[in-house]
Amino acid sequence: YGSLKYTHKVNDKVSVYAQGKVGYAFAFDGKFIKDLNYTDSDGKLTAELNGGVYTGIGAGVEVGNYNIGASYDISKATLKEEFTDSQDGEVISYEGKNTYSKVALTLGYKFGK
Repeated sequence: YGSLKYTHKVNDKVSVYAQGKVGYAFAFDGKFIKDLNYTDSDGKLTAELNGGVYTGIGAGVEVGNYNIGASYDISKATLKEEFTDSQDGEVISYEGKNTYSKVALTLGYKFGK
């Protein structure tokens, strides 16, 4: 992702900042998706997980070499499923759009300043 950060210096030791992030969230299939894929006497189910847009906003305070911040981030993903009936070959498709959000608290220290 790309990030833009605006910092405002309050005094020699204290700064406040606002940050924006935008990019692409990659989705990894993992065990959950592998377990969804199966073939049995009723038919075959295939599932695929795709990534999507990632965005975030945040703010924080820097005091000397220390910083503390908070952010709110959103990732989007799409789940596609397709079931093929073994009896008549009928195909049923499903596409679900999912949004995952998180709130993060960060604590940090800058070395070499």
